[in-house]
Amino acid sequence: MAHTTGNNIAYIENLISTKPLLVTVEHAGNEIPNDLGALGLSHEDRLRHISYDIGIKGVAIHLSSLTSYRCIFSRYSRLVVDLNRPQDSPECIRKESDGTKIPGNIGLTHKERAKRLSDYHTPFHELVADTIDDIKPKVLLSLHSFTPKLNEENRTRPWHCGVLYDNSVSLGMRCIEFLQKEDAIVVGDNEPYRIEKDGDYTIPNHGDNRDIPAILIEIRQDLIQEKAGQEKWAKIMISMIENCFKDYL
Repeated sequence: MAHTTGNNIAYIENLISTKPLLVTVEHAGNEIPNDLGALGLSHEDRLRHISYDIGIKGVAIHLSSLTSYRCIFSRYSRLVVDLNRPQDSPECIRKESDGTKIPGNIGLTHKERAKRLSDYHTPFHELVADTIDDIKPKVLLSLHSFTPKLNEENRTRPWHCGVLYDNSVSLGMRCIEFLQKEDAIVVGDNEPYRIEKDGDYTIPNHGDNRDIPAILIEIRQDLIQEKAGQEKWAKIMISMIENCFKDYL
């Protein structure tokens, strides 16, 4: 059963679990607070990949229900604030995403930007940090999904999933090798994105900077749009954890 946090910026599955793996899902939700006026976006745009990571919440919920690992989900759209970007990054509050203007993010004053960050970005990551202090996880796993093709790219992305890492090279390579053997999965090695200390937040700050092995998994959205795909990939993730994390947990 999911619990909301006191300030309602996140949902938590398995609130009292002390198992030594913490799962975070920074782009799970696509809600937009009423006072932000839907950021000027259409209903259709709020359901697109620019607003949240399609399908990944279902994967994470199924994973957490089968394992009892504590899992922290975002509630609000990544267009309110992108929780996986540093606060000073222009991508933290985007004015445009994959060719679509975000009217509610254009022309923000310094005070409006600071309030948005203090209302949504800061408390989410304080929750993650406090949870780490509480359960002292041995591994941090961040779950995401990616669109098969960006409007801004001329290519279709071939990977079924990607394993992203920075300091945790050994764990990352172990996961890549395992997944490549699992049902002939096409796995990206730091693809379609890569972890960058100045461009990402969760893995560098909550993982690498605290000497906690940490990786981020990206799953292609067309594979997890439906419940069956979400359940399938949750089981793949559990198998990866059992086989690749066993020396850490």
